[in-house]
Amino acid sequence: MRVLVLQQPSSVAPFETWLREAAPGVEVRLISGAGTGRADSDIGPGVHREVLDDYHSTATTRRVFEVCAEWRPDRIFSNAEADVLRAGEARTLFGIEGMPSSAAVRYRDKVLMKQLFEGITVDGVEIPAVPHRLPTSGEDVLAACAELGTVVLKPRDGSGAAGVQVLATPAEVRERLGARPELLTALHRSELILEPFVEGDVYHVDILVRDGAPILISPSRYLCPPHLFTTYNTGSVMTDEGSAEHVFLRRFAEALTAKVGKAHRPDILHLEMFRTPDGRFLAGEVASRGGGGLIKESMRHTYGVDQAQAACLLSAGLLPEATFHDRIGPQSGWILETARPLGYDRSAPPSWLPYTKEVARPDRPSSSVDAGLRCVVEGGSRREIEQRMDSLHQPA
Repeated sequence: MRVLVLQQPSSVAPFETWLREAAPGVEVRLISGAGTGRADSDIGPGVHREVLDDYHSTATTRRVFEVCAEWRPDRIFSNAEADVLRAGEARTLFGIEGMPSSAAVRYRDKVLMKQLFEGITVDGVEIPAVPHRLPTSGEDVLAACAELGTVVLKPRDGSGAAGVQVLATPAEVRERLGARPELLTALHRSELILEPFVEGDVYHVDILVRDGAPILISPSRYLCPPHLFTTYNTGSVMTDEGSAEHVFLRRFAEALTAKVGKAHRPDILHLEMFRTPDGRFLAGEVASRGGGGLIKESMRHTYGVDQAQAACLLSAGLLPEATFHDRIGPQSGWILETARPLGYDRSAPPSWLPYTKEVARPDRPSSSVDAGLRCVVEGGSRREIEQRMDSLHQPA
C-alpha cells in the first residue's frame, strides 16, 4: 500500500511512523511546506518528503496532482481543514479511495454544509440548522440586521473563528463596512454567509468514523462562544455522561454519521451545535477534521486515543477493530490563554493539570486557537473542571 500524506507546516505529528508501525510494508510520501515544524532528522528512514515554498498555493496543489499521477498512491491523508478540498480533488481525479471532492466541498462551504443537517432527527424531532442568508451587498447586510437584530457575518470557507463579524445594529454595520471595504468585496463575490446571532451555549462534538459508523463520540461545551477569543479565553469541557445535553449530542452525532458516513466516507468529524436559552438545539457547522486547540490532548487524556493518529490510520484502513466509546481516564477540558492571563505555581503545579504547554503569547491572537499558555484540566464533573479553570485566571 502507498499513502500520500499532506502535512501542513505547523504539524509535527509523525504520521509516517504511525502508518509503518501499523503496517510495516506500507510506503509513505510526505508533502509539506516552508517553515515546517519537523526537521529532516525527524522523518522516518526511507520516507521521501518534499518541502515546497508555499504550502497553501496552487503550485503545491499542482505538485500533489503530479505525485498522484507518477506515484499512484492508494490513499491520501490530510490533517488540516485547508487540505480537505485539495485531497478530495486528488482522490476524484486519480481514482483514489476516500472522500471525493463532491463530498469534501460540503465540509468547507458553509452554505452547502447546511444540506448535511437536513432531515436529521433525535427522538422523532427534526433538528434544524441555524438559518442563513447569502448576502451580496452591504444593503443585504443592513436589511438583515434591521430585520433580525444581531447578525453574524463570516467567510463561507472560514475556520477557527477567523474573520467572524458580529454586528448588533445597522449603525454598526455601516461603521464596519465603511472601515473595512474588503468585506464589501467579499460580499460582492458571494464569499460570506450571514446568520442570526444565536444566544446560548455552544458545543462541539468530536467523532471518529469507520465504515460509516462512529467509533468515538466526545461532546463538550465551550466556555464561551469561540468568536469572543480576544475577550475571553478559548476552551471547552466535556459534558457529564448521563446528562441531558450529553445524551442529546451523542444521538445527534449518531444520526449525522448514519447520514453521511457511507455516502461521504469521512474518517473524522468536528461538529458544532448551539442550545438556546429555552433549551432548543440548532446545528451549526461540521468539518471533516479534528478539533483544534487542545481537543486532541483532552480526548487522549480521557479516552486514551490520539484522534490525529486514529484518523491517519482510519484513512488507510489500518484501524480495523478498535472502538473508543468509553472514557478510560478522568473527564477533562482545556483552556487557552487568548485573552485574560492564565497562570499557576510552576514549582508546585496542581495535580489536576495533566498537560500544559507554553509558547510566546501573541500581542493579538489571529484565531481562537492562537494562544500563550495552554492547559488540559481534569475533574469529576463539568462544574468542577470549570471551577478549576476559573482559578487559573490571573489579575489583569
